[in-house]
Amino acid sequence: SNTPLSRVQVRLNASDSTAGKTAVTDRNGRFELAELPAGKFTVSASKANYVGISYGQTRPRGLGKTLELAEGQTIANMNFTMQRTGVITGRILDEFGDPVVDVMVMAMRSQYVNGERRMMPAGGRPATTNDVGDYRIYGLQPGQYYVSATLRNFTMGDTDDRSGYSATYYPGTGSMAEAQRMTVAAGQTINGINM
Repeated sequence: SNTPLSRVQVRLNASDSTAGKTAVTDRNGRFELAELPAGKFTVSASKANYVGISYGQTRPRGLGKTLELAEGQTIANMNFTMQRTGVITGRILDEFGDPVVDVMVMAMRSQYVNGERRMMPAGGRPATTNDVGDYRIYGLQPGQYYVSATLRNFTMGDTDDRSGYSATYYPGTGSMAEAQRMTVAAGQTINGINM
């Protein structure tokens, strides 16, 4: 929206060491990293509920560019455009239509791992269903996701009937091949992803 963002953490890292410097933007979205030695650096910006970005990055989750700074050089107008992260919400019910509590719900991506296609956690924060079976996965970068729900019973000894549930993918299948993929845009909230 081209609105200045305050409290964005801007971090500068030296390419050849672990040294770094951090600044926080003011209410006008301005920052300054001063008294820097000559060298090669990467610069990144991050804020909760926004997609992190690196200077020179051309695509989401892509790499940024290395910035070469000469002795006494000033670089002005280094601007970042940040996008809000996405959200997926829904409800998990059992086969009787009752809400299921403490189900771990995750955004997943289908990726190749050691030559096999597998479902892998894809960022955002895993959610746990509440007392009415609702969940909310937030912090998702724009992209395509599957949603997986898993009820795990970690107690020893006697277990209840909840321990027999297998992982379920949206729209309510145990098969990855039948799972439905959804596209989350920047700042979008997708509601009603119920299983």
